Amino acid sequence: MTEPLVRGRTTGRGPGGPARPAPGVAVEWVGPLFRQVSDVRGDIAGFAGRAVRGPVGEPLRLAAAAEFDAAFGPPPAESFLADAVHGFFANGGEICWVVRVAANAAAAELVQPGIRFTARSPGTWANGMTIETRPSGGDRFALIIRAPDGRREVWRNLTVETLPERFSPEAESSSTMSVLVAAVATGRPIVPFGAKLDGGTDGDTSADALAAAAVFEDVEEIGLVAMPDLTTPRFPPGVIADAQARLAAACEDRRDRTALLHHPDPAALADDVIAWRETFTTAFAAIYWPWLRTADLREIPPSGHVAGVVARSELAAGPHKPPANEPVLGVVGVSVPVDDERHGQVNEAQVNAIRVVAGRGVRVAGARTTSTDQQWRYLNVRRLVTHIQRTLAARAAWLVFEPDSLVMRDNLERVTRQYLDELWRAGALDGRTAEEAYSVEVADEAEGRVVVEIGLLPPWPAEFVVARIDVAGGDRADDS
Repeated sequence: MTEPLVRGRTTGRGPGGPARPAPGVAVEWVGPLFRQVSDVRGDIAGFAGRAVRGPVGEPLRLAAAAEFDAAFGPPPAESFLADAVHGFFANGGEICWVVRVAANAAAAELVQPGIRFTARSPGTWANGMTIETRPSGGDRFALIIRAPDGRREVWRNLTVETLPERFSPEAESSSTMSVLVAAVATGRPIVPFGAKLDGGTDGDTSADALAAAAVFEDVEEIGLVAMPDLTTPRFPPGVIADAQARLAAACEDRRDRTALLHHPDPAALADDVIAWRETFTTAFAAIYWPWLRTADLREIPPSGHVAGVVARSELAAGPHKPPANEPVLGVVGVSVPVDDERHGQVNEAQVNAIRVVAGRGVRVAGARTTSTDQQWRYLNVRRLVTHIQRTLAARAAWLVFEPDSLVMRDNLERVTRQYLDELWRAGALDGRTAEEAYSVEVADEAEGRVVVEIGLLPPWPAEFVVARIDVAGGDRADDS
């Protein structure tokens, strides 16, 4: 009989998998524990960057890479947003939010007698889009729309009165609405014509990078954020450093998400990325180096793929699992080779290396934040505490405005202890006993303030595993 694989302390799970024909070491996750512990998720990512089309400054929630392609189109030159989103889903991410940033972008337009057309989203993608009107009898007409990227729409039996049903500027894209253009009748009779839209611009300025840090402020469920398009030579290094600093500061202000950063130059060496990291000293950011290399030999920033790795680790085991020693899928190498010496050099400087490991592929080989505080050195510790904060805030929300009594304080302590005990039993807290793993004390202060003081013993990563081998001396006893 196969014994169940036991994880944590008292949580058994089903069989550890089929018998293997060859000896070896295998790791099998047999179901995420944290789905039963909390509904709060930290695996959902937010990406901001450039795209050829799509709404500007409006986060879209996506559950597949194909949804990104449909909404934002093919990637423009020198943009890595599409690579990041595809890498996120390829590495185990399930949900992300994406924002197209394009400061000062303008939508292509076309004005004809009786009607004005505007592209659904800003950008040069709609320049050259052709629109043709054909009479259908009486006051009815047909519209034939051909986009430069090959998309085509045909709308028949339209009237000035029914035009808003298909082309309202305020409408969201759907099967009954045009996804290419919005149209407004100007009150004059619509005459037959054939013409093209023009005047669209992409707004390619450094202002879009600086504006991107605040785009996810109103999206509560995000736990990871990245801006993969912060690269040279598109932006000066000072602009990139400022934008990444704003992103990290926004995460620290909210205290519920982590910024995933990268050096803007794919050829950056260890000394370069160490100097870059010194710009950031927060537990709510982590920097990864070097860039990744795809199968077609393109070099791309690592933040999107790393976000997928972090999401995969949390979904498989929970936020207490360090997202390191994990494979990076969908890539074949890195832009700069990393040996043991370089790895040790950047690791000491709080930079997470990505290495090609013989026989094991490309691996994330670090799980550190940019904080210089020993207490917040490790990414899993910071993310676990954030997870606890968010979960307790949700579980104890019903206690707000309850009468400040012994019963209320007992309920608050009970809710807190119950949750922390669940974490400890799931293996998310260290300690041989619950008393070692956590402590809870409720203090009653003046003016309606009740404070819960919590002590935690998080599981620290085993960064260095050393095998010490002692070989007996060569002298042998004389048998004579």
